[in-house]
Amino acid sequence: MLRSMTHQLQMHGREMKNYNIFSAYVNRLKRNYNLVFGDESKNSLDRDLHFGLVKTLVVLTKNGKVFGFDTLKHANKAETEKEFANGEQIKWIVDTGLDNLVTLYNTEDVKEIALLDDHQVLHKLDIEEGKLVNVHPRFIENNFRILNNNEGERVLKQTQSDDFYSLIVSNDKHSVQGVHFYDDSEKPTWSFTLDPEDHL
Repeated sequence: MLRSMTHQLQMHGREMKNYNIFSAYVNRLKRNYNLVFGDESKNSLDRDLHFGLVKTLVVLTKNGKVFGFDTLKHANKAETEKEFANGEQIKWIVDTGLDNLVTLYNTEDVKEIALLDDHQVLHKLDIEEGKLVNVHPRFIENNFRILNNNEGERVLKQTQSDDFYSLIVSNDKHSVQGVHFYDDSEKPTWSFTLDPEDHL
């Protein structure tokens, strides 16, 4: 008898737990539906914030300036265009003083950006300080892996994984090589060479 009652209580507890999970899921589904299609869809700010769509767009210019743009859009299109025209959507601007930057990498830390120049030198931009700062080896280790292309030159790949597949384009743009990187070593997996008159 006691065992039966204990079993019933356990079953009732599981049903309540499942009901609470199901109920929470239904409420979440209703809220998301209203944000996208219902009455709340008119307030794009709530929707964008709820779904994590408000981001900072980071742009690197040819003369070495780095801009952070707020992607927040207002329900009123004219208001958004006015803010953009007045520069109000620009969150920050940093002039690196370098005109040979070719690649921008976002990192896990939103306050830091990695910049690669045309000599394959990595620079770190501290947004809060508004300037380039020294690159610590740990920063590279946490955000990048260094591969060697088939010409023996180093290639920087942005990843935190220790086991990944990637491809490397040769400097002359005539061949591509697939690489499996694992346990701090790399193994070529495939390669493809274009005709002499073609290039990537």
